[in-house]
Amino acid sequence: MKHDALGELGLSEATAARPIQAAFASATAFSSGALLPVLAAVLTPVAWVSWGVSLTSVVVSPFWASSARLSAARRLCGQHCV
Repeated sequence: MKHDALGELGLSEATAARPIQAAFASATAFSSGALLPVLAAVLTPVAWVSWGVSLTSVVVSPFWASSARLSAARRLCGQHCV
Protein backbone atom coordinates (compact mmCIF):
# COMPACT_ATOMS: atom_id res chain seq x y z
CA MET A 1 0.00 0.00 0.00
CA LYS A 2 2.81 2.39 0.90
CA HIS A 3 4.63 1.81 -2.40
CA ASP A 4 1.45 2.36 -4.39
CA ALA A 5 0.85 5.74 -2.77
CA LEU A 6 4.45 6.81 -3.30
CA GLY A 7 4.38 5.79 -6.94
CA GLU A 8 1.08 7.57 -7.43
CA LEU A 9 2.54 10.80 -6.06
CA GLY A 10 5.71 10.45 -8.12
CA LEU A 11 7.95 9.97 -5.09
CA SER A 12 10.93 7.65 -4.99
CA GLU A 13 14.12 7.15 -3.03
CA ALA A 14 15.89 9.50 -5.46
CA THR A 15 13.46 12.36 -4.71
CA ALA A 16 13.23 11.77 -0.96
CA ALA A 17 14.12 14.60 1.41
CA ARG A 18 17.60 14.55 2.89
CA PRO A 19 17.42 16.69 6.04
CA ILE A 20 21.06 16.21 7.10
CA GLN A 21 22.32 17.22 3.66
CA ALA A 22 19.95 20.20 3.68
CA ALA A 23 21.18 21.26 7.12
CA PHE A 24 24.83 21.17 6.03
CA ALA A 25 24.05 23.04 2.80
CA SER A 26 22.18 25.70 4.75
CA ALA A 27 24.99 26.07 7.29
CA THR A 28 27.57 26.37 4.51
CA ALA A 29 25.54 28.99 2.65
CA PHE A 30 24.97 31.02 5.81
CA SER A 31 28.64 30.87 6.79
CA SER A 32 29.89 31.86 3.35
CA GLY A 33 27.41 34.75 3.17
CA ALA A 34 28.49 36.04 6.57
CA LEU A 35 32.22 35.69 5.92
CA LEU A 36 32.93 39.15 4.47
CA PRO A 37 30.96 41.17 7.06
CA VAL A 38 32.64 39.19 9.85
CA LEU A 39 36.06 39.82 8.32
CA ALA A 40 35.19 43.52 8.11
CA ALA A 41 34.28 43.49 11.79
CA VAL A 42 37.55 41.80 12.72
CA LEU A 43 39.84 43.88 10.51
CA THR A 44 38.47 47.40 11.02
CA PRO A 45 39.40 49.56 14.02
CA VAL A 46 36.98 49.42 16.96
CA ALA A 47 35.64 52.93 16.36
CA TRP A 48 34.74 52.06 12.74
CA VAL A 49 33.32 48.54 13.11
CA SER A 50 29.67 49.47 12.53
CA TRP A 51 30.57 51.52 9.45
CA GLY A 52 32.85 48.82 8.09
CA VAL A 53 30.26 46.07 8.48
CA SER A 54 27.50 48.25 7.04
CA LEU A 55 29.57 49.27 4.03
CA THR A 56 30.66 45.69 3.40
CA SER A 57 27.07 44.46 3.59
CA VAL A 58 25.88 47.16 1.16
CA VAL A 59 28.71 46.41 -1.29
CA VAL A 60 28.15 42.63 -1.14
CA SER A 61 24.31 42.69 -1.23
CA PRO A 62 24.09 42.84 -5.06
CA PHE A 63 26.07 39.61 -5.18
CA TRP A 64 23.69 38.00 -2.68
CA ALA A 65 20.72 39.15 -4.75
CA SER A 66 22.20 37.92 -8.02
CA SER A 67 23.01 34.52 -6.54
CA ALA A 68 19.44 34.21 -5.28
CA ARG A 69 18.14 35.12 -8.72
CA LEU A 70 20.48 32.67 -10.47
CA SER A 71 19.45 29.87 -8.16
CA ALA A 72 15.78 30.58 -8.91
CA ALA A 73 15.01 31.08 -5.23
CA ARG A 74 11.37 31.80 -4.57
CA ARG A 75 10.59 35.30 -3.34
CA LEU A 76 8.79 35.88 -0.08
CA CYS A 77 5.44 37.27 -1.11
CA GLY A 78 2.85 36.49 1.56
CA GLN A 79 -0.38 34.56 1.27
CA HIS A 80 -1.37 35.68 -2.23
CA CYS A 81 1.39 33.61 -3.87
CA VAL A 82 0.50 30.16 -5.05
